[in-house]
Amino acid sequence: MWLYKRMINRNLYLLLFVLFSTFSSFSQKASHRFKIDTSRSPIDYIKFLMEQNENIKINNVKLRGLRTAIGAFKVDTNVFGFKEGLVLSTGDIFTIQGQNKTPGTSGLAWDNNYRFRSDRDLNQLAKGRVADQVILEFDFIPLENHITFNYFFASEEYKEYVGSRFNDVFGFVVTGDGNFSKNIAILPESLLPVTVNNINHVKNSHLFVNNNCFENFNLKKEIDEFEPRKPFIKSFIDKLFGSKNKDFKVNTEERKKLNTFLFNEFEFDGLTKPLTASIFLEPYKVYHMKIALGDVGDPMFDSGVFIEKGSFTAKKNKNAPQFKEYADRRNEIDFETMFRYKVMNPIKIDSPAQIEEEFEITNINFDSNRDIIPDSSHIDIRALAHYLTKNKTYRVHILGYTDNVGSVELNQKLSERRAKAVKELLVKSGVEDQRINYIGNNFENPLAPNNDEKNRQKNRRVEILVLE
Repeated sequence: MWLYKRMINRNLYLLLFVLFSTFSSFSQKASHRFKIDTSRSPIDYIKFLMEQNENIKINNVKLRGLRTAIGAFKVDTNVFGFKEGLVLSTGDIFTIQGQNKTPGTSGLAWDNNYRFRSDRDLNQLAKGRVADQVILEFDFIPLENHITFNYFFASEEYKEYVGSRFNDVFGFVVTGDGNFSKNIAILPESLLPVTVNNINHVKNSHLFVNNNCFENFNLKKEIDEFEPRKPFIKSFIDKLFGSKNKDFKVNTEERKKLNTFLFNEFEFDGLTKPLTASIFLEPYKVYHMKIALGDVGDPMFDSGVFIEKGSFTAKKNKNAPQFKEYADRRNEIDFETMFRYKVMNPIKIDSPAQIEEEFEITNINFDSNRDIIPDSSHIDIRALAHYLTKNKTYRVHILGYTDNVGSVELNQKLSERRAKAVKELLVKSGVEDQRINYIGNNFENPLAPNNDEKNRQKNRRVEILVLE
């Protein structure tokens, strides 16, 4: 559900989140063993990660999001697997400090410039539209062939929303020439992205650490369920934090199973164990790295990604696939000129790469306010399913769209239902569920102006992309 679901109340949401985050920040100024510093600039955060590593050159560092959504952290114990690093959060990072008192801390990470723009890479990773986002990105030139760094992921979505559409996600997306793009925030020995639904107390539990022992966490994200006769702010506070007592009931037996330090010093309800991101690249070429994090389905309940200080390195690894020996050219290359050229000619990735040589896919159009697939499109979808059953390495990305008639909230749900309907027909026709990703894109990216019925009909569509 979107922050702008009720546009008339949006500013009240923002005010409430800011006031609550500010209160939390002031109330936690006391000494903590988990400390946070937000004083650095974006480029200094990257240098902090690399800790004067001479094997990676960086340039063109950009931050999209609020400065309170990114910072350096330091802890005096090795409970996370490392003691210092960079944290990005979909909320105010100062709320991470201190005892875990609620199962649903919510803050803001994006600013006015990007509030209604959903990042393409995060949308592709999540089975849903990504809302509250913070993105740190930069160009870099590796002087060795193997890039690695250590990190862990944490979220307030644990454990209540595991398996739901609120599947908070992040990515470390590396792009380069030749339409090269790869997310390296994946599970060990897998291509699955690191998300709430892919690492939790049920799935890949050996990689999960629980920090949740609350019993009365009956939080509901559907704002429509608020009692209409209550003042809005009071209703919102009552729903999130309880009308009589803001302290949640703790299950004492579950509490004994938790790590004492984590519960006393770390707000997030669950986290992954330390993971390593890695990728083989060709030395002395310019690449782009995007560190992106977002709330999926709504802007509520924060998540965070934590990257170890000094772990962002490039080393020679002769075990790389098809490894070829390369010379040390660092003293003969003008890196500033290489970066300047890329700024003038930025790396562009077609999104996504469509396979067209054997199968042509046309858009599926829908009647106004309907999500029923027209009979005329059933044959095309079943033909696509037959094609996919013969080509097991291909996957499908389905994008649902609407015209601009009606509210944002209704069109968002309608676009998702249209995309889901196409997915369900593909699954029914024999395509494996895990090969299909779908999202709703509301009335974004219209094919024609929404100025008459003929043009609006073109925009009420589902686009299908077959990817390799």
